[in-house]
Amino acid sequence: MKKAKLIEKIYKHFWGTEGPIDEYRRQELNRIGSNAYMITFWLQAPIFLAGFLASDQWTLFATTRIFMIGAMIELYIPLIYISIQMRKLHLHDNEVSQEKLHTAKIATWRRAIFSGILFGVLFLAYETIDRGRSIDNYWLEVFVPSILAMVVYMILVGFVKLRRIKVVDDDEE
Repeated sequence: MKKAKLIEKIYKHFWGTEGPIDEYRRQELNRIGSNAYMITFWLQAPIFLAGFLASDQWTLFATTRIFMIGAMIELYIPLIYISIQMRKLHLHDNEVSQEKLHTAKIATWRRAIFSGILFGVLFLAYETIDRGRSIDNYWLEVFVPSILAMVVYMILVGFVKLRRIKVVDDDEE
């Protein structure tokens, strides 16, 4: 029983949905996920081809940049597709009763903080790798911008998720 609850929590966190996942939501999420996978799959071939062609002609630095830009494209295009589909089908909406509104807001801010910390760590790792070991003032040039990016991301995600909370009457649930 606990394993099913854990998988359900992971599923909800990955898709960003709130509340119970009924059969319709699960079917739509599976369809969107399958389509996003196909988009990712078909984006890989031209990105790798461009990287391999560049590896013969350009330096390692330029080739690495092509692969990194390709990875960003491969990541963001499916995420944009998922976001558009989730919004179109209202799968992000969190419908709660008036009594559960405070609890939903606290859970929303917890998720925003978790997402912000993850974003900050990834931002810090990317900046550290991107700049290499020749950073004179690491704290000022890398660490402080990473912390600022983390805080800004937390706030933005928190407010976006708060806007998705919809208060409904007990009769409609």
